[in-house]
Amino acid sequence: MNTGINLLPWREERQRLQQRRTLIGSAVICLVALAVVTAGWWYYAGEISFQTERNKYLKGEIKKIEAQLREIDKIKQRKEELMTRMSVIYELQEDRVRVVRSLDEFVRMIPEGVFFVSLDRSREGFMLEGIAQSNSQVSDLMVRLNESESFSDSNLEMINTGSSAETNTETSRFELRVTHRRTNRESKVSRSGTD
Repeated sequence: MNTGINLLPWREERQRLQQRRTLIGSAVICLVALAVVTAGWWYYAGEISFQTERNKYLKGEIKKIEAQLREIDKIKQRKEELMTRMSVIYELQEDRVRVVRSLDEFVRMIPEGVFFVSLDRSREGFMLEGIAQSNSQVSDLMVRLNESESFSDSNLEMINTGSSAETNTETSRFELRVTHRRTNRESKVSRSGTD
C-alpha cells in the first residue's frame, strides 16, 4: 500500500497561480482600457480639429460676405448720389426751359400800358416790379397770369399810385409775386428727388 503523501506546499502554489492569473487579467483589462481611452482621445481630437478647421473656413467666408456687403452698401450709396445728381441736372435742364418759356409768356401777357422795372426769379416763381398806367391794367395782368398754363397764384404785394413828373400822368407802381405752375413731369421729378 503505497499511499502517497504530498508534502509539497500546494496551497501556496495554487495561491501563486491565482495571483498570477489575477495580475495578468488586470494587466489585460488595463491595456484594453488604455486602448479604449487612447482611441477615444484620438477620435475626439480628430473631431475637434475638424470642427476648428470648419470654424476657420466659416469665419473666412463670413469675412468675405461682410466685405461684399460693405461693397454693396458703397454701391447703393453711390447710386443714391448719382440719382440725386441726375435729378438736380434734370431740374436744372427743366428750369432752363421753364425760364425761357416763362419770359416768352410774360411778353405775350403784358397788357398795353404795363412796364416791368425788375424781375427776380426764385425756385417757386417770380417777383415782378413794374409800372402801370392804371390799377385796372395791373388787375388785367393778374387775371392773365392766373389763367395761363405756366403761372398761378399771382399775389399783389404792393401798389402805390402817384403821378409821373416826366409825363405828367398818374401811374401805379406795383410788386407782384407769381408762382410757377408745375407740370406733371416736374412734379414727378420733385417727388422722385425726395424719395
